[in-house]
Amino acid sequence: MKKEIIQGENGYDIPCINNLIGNEKLIVIISHGFGSNKESPTAEAVLSALPKHGIGTFSFDFPAHGDSPVDGVMLRIRNCLNDLAAVEAHVRELNPMAKIAYFSSSFGAYISLIYLSTCAHAGRKSFLRCAAVDMPGIIRRNITPEHRAELDSKGFVMLDEGYVRPLKFTREFLADLDSHDVFKHYRSGMAELAMVHGTADETAPVDDARRFAKLSGAALTEVEGADHGFQVPGGMDRIVGAAVRFFTAPSVNEQIQIRKLAQPEIPEALRLVWKVFMEFEAPDYCEEGIRSFKSFIDSKEMTGGLILYGALGGEKIVGVAATRNNGNHIALLFVDSQYHRRGIGRKLFEAVLKNSMSGHITVHSSPFAAEVYRHLGFSDTGAEQLRDGIRYIPMEYTK
Repeated sequence: MKKEIIQGENGYDIPCINNLIGNEKLIVIISHGFGSNKESPTAEAVLSALPKHGIGTFSFDFPAHGDSPVDGVMLRIRNCLNDLAAVEAHVRELNPMAKIAYFSSSFGAYISLIYLSTCAHAGRKSFLRCAAVDMPGIIRRNITPEHRAELDSKGFVMLDEGYVRPLKFTREFLADLDSHDVFKHYRSGMAELAMVHGTADETAPVDDARRFAKLSGAALTEVEGADHGFQVPGGMDRIVGAAVRFFTAPSVNEQIQIRKLAQPEIPEALRLVWKVFMEFEAPDYCEEGIRSFKSFIDSKEMTGGLILYGALGGEKIVGVAATRNNGNHIALLFVDSQYHRRGIGRKLFEAVLKNSMSGHITVHSSPFAAEVYRHLGFSDTGAEQLRDGIRYIPMEYTK
């Protein structure tokens, strides 16, 4: 292990530790929990395990934690985000060819999710151990009346609840937490996420992890009986094993192939379209609208004039885009719900964009999909309309 100090964006040093040798294809940045440090038992286990699989690791201390030279006055969300950005920039300087990923615990997972949602980042995979996805709620539940009185009178309270070092907790940091809600900040497709969480976690309730996994599409592994410290037989091995499998497996996006579909594949593609339509869009439609859509995808005359692109995971079609008018109008864009928020819709759109013959692409978006299209760069060209029971918003993309 090599210890080093790097200069952060906030004017203070960031203590770090790494095991890089310079030829890694993947480097995992490790973020620790609240009151912990870069050499926590979990961090050390990951630092030790990943290099055996050719993966480099780089761990650092958040402000006011571990060997950080500053106290809790500098413990602010923006400073934590800046420190993570500085570490990532430093890692990329050390090995510009390596891919970046993230491993984070508890509070570190909370910061990582805010970072992925609001900051430019290079990493596309993030592993979350006992993620404190509702960090504001966790703190509010643990602030005692005595703590509140100290915060009101002195502006800070000193916490020493088994932490690596006493931690100055300020009312400014409390306000930071209240203004950084992961569930509100979360942005679709920010990264491929995997979570491991104990069902008996007394600090970060597993119900919050389940709620976030449902929102984000993260793969959540629950360990029965495990608490926040994973103090169950084989707990650390479960964490490390899950992390190794996640980081050594090809990313979802690397496994997905986008290509034009052949005629024999079209029935399977249209079955996927119908399945996703009924799951997400049909609730917004009347019976006439549902019948109209079904008639459209069942009509060989209507679908025969479409060019269909498929997103394939192995042999399975997991997403479909269809165009007409020489690729200038999107007639269909659907992704299997199990593959949402992984950038597959964008990849399908990029295939449409590449093959379009015009500088403008139009779509009649369902109300459900309108935000997705806006995120892709489409703009509304009119108010919501209704035709044959189908509700849609006319939209256009300009190259």
